[in-house]
Amino acid sequence: MSKSYWIKITILTMMITVLSRVLGFFRETAIAAFFGASSQSDAFFVAYSLPGILFSTIASAIGTTFIPVYSRLSEEKKERFLNNITSIIGLMSLLLTIISICFAPYLVKIFAFGFDDNTYKLTVHLTIIMLITIIFLSLNAIFNAYLQSHSKFLIPSAIGIPYNSLAIIYLLLFGNFFGIEGFTWMIVISTVVQVLFQFPAIKKVGWNYRFVLDLRDPGIQQVLTLVGPVFLGSMAGQVNVLVDRMLASSLSEGSISALNYANKVMQLSMGIIVVSILSILYPRLSEAAGKNLLEEVNKYTKYAVKILFLILIPVTLGGIVLAYPIIQLLFERGAFSATDTEMTSGAFLYFNLGIVGLGLLTLFERVYFAFQETKVPVMNGLISLGINILLNFLLVGPMAHNGLALATSISLTVSSVLIIGPLTKKIGVIFDREVYLTFLKALVMSILMACFLYFSVNNSSVFVTTSPLWYRLLWLITLIFFGAVFYSLGLLFLRETTILEYINFIINKAKRNKKISSSKS
Repeated sequence: MSKSYWIKITILTMMITVLSRVLGFFRETAIAAFFGASSQSDAFFVAYSLPGILFSTIASAIGTTFIPVYSRLSEEKKERFLNNITSIIGLMSLLLTIISICFAPYLVKIFAFGFDDNTYKLTVHLTIIMLITIIFLSLNAIFNAYLQSHSKFLIPSAIGIPYNSLAIIYLLLFGNFFGIEGFTWMIVISTVVQVLFQFPAIKKVGWNYRFVLDLRDPGIQQVLTLVGPVFLGSMAGQVNVLVDRMLASSLSEGSISALNYANKVMQLSMGIIVVSILSILYPRLSEAAGKNLLEEVNKYTKYAVKILFLILIPVTLGGIVLAYPIIQLLFERGAFSATDTEMTSGAFLYFNLGIVGLGLLTLFERVYFAFQETKVPVMNGLISLGINILLNFLLVGPMAHNGLALATSISLTVSSVLIIGPLTKKIGVIFDREVYLTFLKALVMSILMACFLYFSVNNSSVFVTTSPLWYRLLWLITLIFFGAVFYSLGLLFLRETTILEYINFIINKAKRNKKISSSKS
């Protein structure tokens, strides 16, 4: 496929992901409006995170190892492998669901030991409901990996649209009637709809499921060899979440909710940029790695690093400067108070410090997984886990929940730096002169942009008065727009090659379309 095709599909995927993430924001703002940062929302977010902690590590491991193994199989073996792994994961997740429901009270006691009796009982009840989603999370992981392996990226990137839409509609229509329990059931239904949403695309590609259960299948054996280390690496991230929840449950009411809301806002850039880029890049990396084309892998990796620098550095500094107005605009209404805004914006500021590290770390881990190598990412993940837990205990005292957010950012940044050395030995130099120049240009222009934003925010009374919501929204969008224009023009002035290449692509595309139109007329 041509370079223009990949640019086009990347842009479309990012646009769909933007829509999905925006709807995800509306869902979070709706939750905040109805439940605020309260004991109810704390209970919900613990219950919501438990299925992820229990199974998303497995789902993530399967999703990561599926594409490299599947892409190397012959066509006649692919469908049997697909049916086999679906049966195995489906049965395993069903068993895990049953066991987890039986031990739900003990799991909640571990994950939220600081809750009072009423909040604990509510959390157990909501957790039992949420655990039903485990089996559907597993199917989502397999379906996503299958479609991506066939270069079908749009549907996987869009599964958040029905999920978030249903949650928002439910809260607007029924939020006042059925409370937090009814909303929890709606989340379960929305997860089922995500699975059903992918069925037409799967059928179109040509998959017809038949029950197969064979643990001795060579493809399954290869996955099992890879999945253990990947599982450990993913588990390290989930243990980080667990420790954060445990420590936050002993802080003031709403601390867990503040961390959750802040993290969701921070994840916007990750979802739109990093996930979109890597979901398209990973199959190509896997194909190149399978053929041992190290120069091609190096080229893809360097290009992705430059894109991440150009987008995530300004997002980081812009997010730090605009933390309070962003959180206030998104959440401060209904049950979400000014105090909740202070708590959440503080956590958001410190989470922002780790955005670049998280983006690079995610990319570098995917490069390793493309080679079916897991030792370095796992060891790196365990080191990151140790750093994060140590910093959690050191910072939670003086900084409360903000310390937990800062600990996460520091551990991610350190981890992204540590993994560079081994990866450079494997695929060649990543941070060459061109990449460093891109980094410096992005950093210089981001600092100047942040100064512009800081001056604008501190010389405006929009967010310290009772200005109408539409006015604050318009003001913030305008500010971000001019900040982005200022940053982009600065990069053009500095002759950033990635931006120039993209502009040339747009110009050439327009010329080709004009020629086609002229020839038809």
